[in-house]
Amino acid sequence: MKKPVVSNNLRELVSMGFDIGIAVKALKLCDDDLTQAVAICCEHGDSIDTSDLDQDELNRQLCFIVSGRYDYDDITSEKKESDDDTKLSATRDSGNIEKMEHNDNYLVELVRYMQSRIPTLNEFCIICDKKHVLGHMLKPTVCTRDLCCWSFQELGVAAGATDFVATSFEVVDMLLTFAQYAISSGRRNIIFDPYPLIFDPSDQKRKVFDPDHKDYAKVESILKRIPTTKSIITSGMKMSEELAKIDPYANALLNWVISSNRSFFVKLPPEIQISGLNCEQFLMLSSPPDKEKVFRSLRKKYGSVYAFHGSSCENWHSIVRHGLKNASGTSLQVNGTAYGKGIYMSPFLSTAGGYSRYGVGGVSIVAVVEVINHGINKAASDIWTVADANNVTTRMLLIFHRGDLYSNETTGDSIAPQIRKIMSQYGVSQD
Repeated sequence: MKKPVVSNNLRELVSMGFDIGIAVKALKLCDDDLTQAVAICCEHGDSIDTSDLDQDELNRQLCFIVSGRYDYDDITSEKKESDDDTKLSATRDSGNIEKMEHNDNYLVELVRYMQSRIPTLNEFCIICDKKHVLGHMLKPTVCTRDLCCWSFQELGVAAGATDFVATSFEVVDMLLTFAQYAISSGRRNIIFDPYPLIFDPSDQKRKVFDPDHKDYAKVESILKRIPTTKSIITSGMKMSEELAKIDPYANALLNWVISSNRSFFVKLPPEIQISGLNCEQFLMLSSPPDKEKVFRSLRKKYGSVYAFHGSSCENWHSIVRHGLKNASGTSLQVNGTAYGKGIYMSPFLSTAGGYSRYGVGGVSIVAVVEVINHGINKAASDIWTVADANNVTTRMLLIFHRGDLYSNETTGDSIAPQIRKIMSQYGVSQD
């Protein structure tokens, strides 16, 4: 039987989740232009009539895309004739599906694909299903490729899955503040990273903000005029309308600030906050599942301790997207290396606070980190360095305002029981 014709663009559309019949029609309507086909599928997919298409041929094409095979009748007959070749057994206790032979129809291939993909969803873009350019994410999100950014921004493809709208206004305002600090810094060419990729809503082919042609002044002029979401919500105004008054691209830029965040934040209510600290407190998880798994195995072997990491306000836009890094000897290094190379931290909150420096508006930011109790360079009683970033993970973020006092008695050991309780309440394993 002749091999079906399947174009790369058809593969792309099917991988995005579009019906193969609708995808075929969309590509015909726009002369195989992928970007226009995505727009047609999203905006007019429900109204496209596919009844005139050869359904058997569509099945063969879909089989070929999913499994590399294309004779649907032969595949299903093989399934009936040879149970040994296509045996599918499920174990209730483990929930695992065991099936090792290759003679499977596309539904079995789909089950196998889901088996392998679900544990690693954070590694792949939720639109194109390709690995993230920036590495593993903490949660499923959209990658930085042009088509995916455009699809998410203009068409809302997969917007429901990411559910960024549900982000609390405290978290949104915090992320906005971090971006404003970074873009206003004299080091913005280093620390305002990543740079946004945003398309013009009125011209889908024009990039308003392009990482290959960075215009920091333009980004700054918009970001510094965006008010807090809390002020807009409490005034009863509509967010999109208020942002449109500021700049035609303000809404898209704010959405990028939210969606490019790779860390998970929760504003802690007063009743479960660490006692004795007069500050805003957020649960902060920044390690993707694979890194967290490695961290837990190391913790089981060596144990762990809690410490504090302070950094200037301008640095947090990058930190929440890339995690804490060993910046010694790189362009990111600001302070010296008197105590050795590595990520600097302290068992004392007051010491870490000295590194955080009050920013504009009197804000000072310190992270509570969990550290593997192995390989810590305790060069001084109040200064530790850790060379391996895999041995450090964030657990909380503390935001102090001018006038708030650091407690000299607050140490990582003294608040460890409270931190473990907080993480337990939010389902973070301590095993």
